[in-house]
Amino acid sequence: MDKKAELRYDGTCEFCNHSVNWLRRHDHRNRLSFEELPPDASCVTLSDTEGDWEASTAAFRALKHLGGLWSIVAQVLMIVPRPFRDAVYRMIARRRHLIAGSGGAQNTAE
Repeated sequence: MDKKAELRYDGTCEFCNHSVNWLRRHDHRNRLSFEELPPDASCVTLSDTEGDWEASTAAFRALKHLGGLWSIVAQVLMIVPRPFRDAVYRMIARRRHLIAGSGGAQNTAE
C-alpha cells in the first residue's frame, strides 16, 4: 500500500474544518490523512511521495489525490502561476474565520 498524503490544517478554523470534512467525504480511495497544525502555523501543508507543499499547491495536490474529475480540476488550476494562486490563497486565509462564520464546526474523525 502506498503511503498516504498527509494534509495539515488549522483545526481551530471552521472554514478549514469544512474543507477537511469535504475532502474526507470525497476521499473514496483513502489516500489522504489529516492532522491539525500547531496554533502558530501559517498555512495548510501537504506531504506526499513527491515532496512537501504549502498554500495553494497543498490544497490543489489534495484534490489531485482524490483522483477522477478532481485530479483533472487540480491539474487545470495548477496551470495558474503559483504567485497568483498563492495571492488568492492568502486573501482567503486572512478571511477564513469570517467566511464560514464562528459557529465552531467540528472535523469528522476518520
